[in-house]
Amino acid sequence: MTTIIVGAVHCLPNTLELPGGEVYIVDPDVRAANLTASLFAHRDDVHVMQMEPFDFLLKLEPSFRIDALHIQPAEFWHPFKYLELFKIAEPFFSNVVEVRATDLQFISGYAARSGWSIERTRVYRAPLVSFIICLNHKRDGFLQDCIDNIGRVFASENKEIIVVKQFDNEEFKRGQLFNLGFSASNGSVCVFQDVDIRYMEYLDIVRTAHELGRPFIPWDRVAQLVESDGLQRIHAAEYRPCGFGAVNVFTRKQFEGVNGFSNLYCGWGCEDNEMHLRAQFVKITGTIGHVQHPRETPKGNRNREILRSYPNRDKMQDGLLQTRATLISSRESEGVTVLEFSNISAGGDFNHGGHLPIGILTFNRNEYFCKTLTSLYSTLSVISERVHIFDDGSTEPAKLARLSELKNVHHLGGPHKTYKATLLAIDTLYRKYPAQDLILCQDDIQFASGWYSDALAIIDDMDRDGLDWGTLSLYNLRVPSDKSYREMKTGHAGAPCLIIRATFWEVFREHNDVKAPRSCNLVDYLIAHWCQTNPVRRFAVCVAGKSLVQHIGMHSTLSDRDNSDTITPHFKG
Repeated sequence: MTTIIVGAVHCLPNTLELPGGEVYIVDPDVRAANLTASLFAHRDDVHVMQMEPFDFLLKLEPSFRIDALHIQPAEFWHPFKYLELFKIAEPFFSNVVEVRATDLQFISGYAARSGWSIERTRVYRAPLVSFIICLNHKRDGFLQDCIDNIGRVFASENKEIIVVKQFDNEEFKRGQLFNLGFSASNGSVCVFQDVDIRYMEYLDIVRTAHELGRPFIPWDRVAQLVESDGLQRIHAAEYRPCGFGAVNVFTRKQFEGVNGFSNLYCGWGCEDNEMHLRAQFVKITGTIGHVQHPRETPKGNRNREILRSYPNRDKMQDGLLQTRATLISSRESEGVTVLEFSNISAGGDFNHGGHLPIGILTFNRNEYFCKTLTSLYSTLSVISERVHIFDDGSTEPAKLARLSELKNVHHLGGPHKTYKATLLAIDTLYRKYPAQDLILCQDDIQFASGWYSDALAIIDDMDRDGLDWGTLSLYNLRVPSDKSYREMKTGHAGAPCLIIRATFWEVFREHNDVKAPRSCNLVDYLIAHWCQTNPVRRFAVCVAGKSLVQHIGMHSTLSDRDNSDTITPHFKG
């Protein structure tokens, strides 16, 4: 807090208690300035300036902020001097400033005309409220009634309305759109709402936000509305104590503090539940209207799985700071700004909660490929942006049914032999995710329940043991071992699914000219051959009675024993 005290400081009694923070006492009189300096010599944050107060203000840096201005009584001052001083100080005022003077009435008229409000000795600008409306293209017809409703109910508010719309054919990204709207807003308080929401009654949003000191939801009842030709038909309000969506209110600092909405949710559902976990909303009594419309199908299982992973993620690496998009258009009319975005994604230090990037090589085998994807998505809250499909060039798009559903599909051209496709896949993943471990497998793998957490636990074991390793096969060796892993010096594990260490890439770049033998036709066999030719140690999972992955392809998962160091794994269905 910064306080400026100007004029007649020789009248200050010895017992005067100055406010905390930086205090500047300004007076042109040498005797008065010296007296005041001696009175407050014990305080390092009190600065006595022997100069004209007008000169002092004119010399301030543009970034200087005044939180309180005290004009002490001075019989030689004409009342209009107070107003002149106020005008010079005004550019330095924070949004709320305390102004004390004997002739405050000369200031109040000007202040009111300049957009300030007067409350006793406090002068403040009405805080700006940003209404941020998230718009799904399917509900364009609701927008104008939504804007009219805000304008009518909150007519007295100092407000701006920002509409954020997704301009592409990807799944709806509600949370990310709210993040983008916030970044474009200027309000000290932000209201995030859907376009189908109608306010039934006025609420002093700014006062409520500051009194609660927490993000809040301004409703516990929902009235279903039918809109037609500007008229509303209201059904009975329904009590909903558990909902966390529709309307959320934050101060600017609060929204930044929780890093906004997660970037992980696509489609409807669960993004507001995670926001409650981040923000711990207070829910207050009130009724909002909801315009009836055909129900959107939520992305059920996938979004629920992402929500379950929340305790394992760092919200500061997934939210407002990481949201990226391309602004397609911006238009403003009558206080409403409409922004259209495409290519909505996440960047910077975005972290998906520890899930490793997953690369799947496919070779035009629809039946196995679909089983692999189904198994993967049913056993792990996989983030779709972290799954990359590498088509070796032989795939017929019409034959591989699920290929069109996926975001990260890399057509390698070709067709390639498995070895070259593997090299290209590893190169692509490490360039996109530098310094990260990754998972690489073929399109004929079945993942067991809990495989991912088990794999991470085994990696922790290896790291605690101080091992310098390059690859870990997730196929269970099923041989006696006192540890959860075992080193493999020759042979391959039997199921083409491995975790590849980030440091592997550094060695790989220097020695990627090793040719694979003609018989190599599985990803893990190729990696095994490469590791044996170069100084890279490789390991396999060795957990009693449990398979992390299984091979569901056309070939047997058994490998031949060719010497004493080769391990023959055994597959159990």
